[in-house]
Amino acid sequence: MEIKIDRSKWRKVRLGDVASEYSERINNPSESGFDRFVGNSNIGQWDFRIKAWESTDSVSSAMKLFEPKDYLLVRRSLYASDFRERAPRADFSGVCSGDILTIRENLEEIADGFLIGVLNSPALWKFVVANASGSITRRIKWRDLANYEFLLPPKAQQAKIAELLWAIDGVISKSSKVLQDLDMVSFLKKSEFFINGNGHTETQAFTSFKVPKSWAIEKMSKVASVEYGISKSVANNTDPDLGWQIITGANIDLSGEFDLSKKRYIETPEKDRFMLKRGDLMFNWRSGSPAHIGKTAYFDLDGDYTYASFILRIRCGKRLIDRYAFYLLNFLREVEFFTKNISKQINFKINASIFREIEIPIPSIDEQNEMLNLMEAMYMQRTEISNNVAESQRLKKSLINHIF
Repeated sequence: MEIKIDRSKWRKVRLGDVASEYSERINNPSESGFDRFVGNSNIGQWDFRIKAWESTDSVSSAMKLFEPKDYLLVRRSLYASDFRERAPRADFSGVCSGDILTIRENLEEIADGFLIGVLNSPALWKFVVANASGSITRRIKWRDLANYEFLLPPKAQQAKIAELLWAIDGVISKSSKVLQDLDMVSFLKKSEFFINGNGHTETQAFTSFKVPKSWAIEKMSKVASVEYGISKSVANNTDPDLGWQIITGANIDLSGEFDLSKKRYIETPEKDRFMLKRGDLMFNWRSGSPAHIGKTAYFDLDGDYTYASFILRIRCGKRLIDRYAFYLLNFLREVEFFTKNISKQINFKINASIFREIEIPIPSIDEQNEMLNLMEAMYMQRTEISNNVAESQRLKKSLINHIF
């Protein structure tokens, strides 16, 4: 996308010329009348709006007040790139951490909402990192951030730019809400099938659930083969010339999708069991977080891939459709089925020996296909919306990079 912008009438200003810090403190947040507390962890990268918060009931120390239209810039934990570009605009009142700068636009100098692009620009965050101070935990102070210089368009042009950026973010917000609603419907449909059997009346006990009496309940070892991945450190193996790409737990997100933004490589495996085939399931069996135990991806990537030791490769037999098993295993993770079988040492884990003994309900092939038809339709719809959100996010970032 190529955008031509006439910058001939833009003027250089300091951030402190067009905005100011608002630093009113609240000594007793739980008694302040404000029920929302925003901490560093509640603010996501590139977010324009505050999407998460906590109750002030659990906050005992003094915090800072913020009002609608204030910007909340996270000013600490700047050592990693994904801790930056975090400066959303509030649309409600509340209290926030002292490690957040509350910034207000001077509307005599700057158009309403324009500052969102400036505060989330890579140029500003490069300045933040360079000017943060502190030996253990580095923070940026307002008096330093106020000296950040940037080119400011005429006010009419500012308003148009702000309108465009906020319109794109509005599309992202609406589409994200649709995704949330779709995920809820999908979960309810899976619950109706995997637990209630989608209309069956005669049931049998299955752990804390009941499932149709006509379904078999089998150990995983009876319906699929399960293998460990390669036990070798690959954290520093970023050179594609090493050989094959290796799938690790970090490459699987909680929705069961592959995230290949962090690619690692390893020498070509010599054993067939380490070579992935289309339809294999990648089951994350060990993690520092119990929420990640059981996240499962369906392997359908082109090219040569293998898998790391914290992944179990599941290859389904004739009685279990691989794509059906993908939905089943991810549903069981969602309802915390696997956390009842884990042990905790340094990490949470459910190893191959335990996993092979786990029993799962097995409907008939016809019923598995019935479920699949519904789930795949919803999956395709979710994928389309998710791709639109990702494309809008890329457009938003591209515009900020180009303009600011």
